[in-house]
Amino acid sequence: NLQTTWKSTDEVLKRQQETKEILKQMAANEFQGQSDGRSLDDVDTDDEKDRAGAYEAWKGREMDRLRLEWLAQHGMTTLDLEEADVQVRRELDKTRTHSNSDS
Repeated sequence: NLQTTWKSTDEVLKRQQETKEILKQMAANEFQGQSDGRSLDDVDTDDEKDRAGAYEAWKGREMDRLRLEWLAQHGMTTLDLEEADVQVRRELDKTRTHSNSDS
């Protein structure tokens, strides 16, 4: 899965394919001793357009990776974590209900 903050996955995949085609054509031209005047700087990676969004997407991916790493180290799965979360929420609800009925 591709993660992006500002385009759909289809748009990102389309842009990646266009970039690959440009690079293939540039390599073929260079091999044949020709040039169309383009350079690698002409390839738009979109990284410069939204640095804050790119950082947030990276941070989210990194947090997910760290979470999965922690789970693996502790012999847990995401399902175990979700079940534990549900159990904690139920206990909190019971505590709230119990304390509200005492008032």
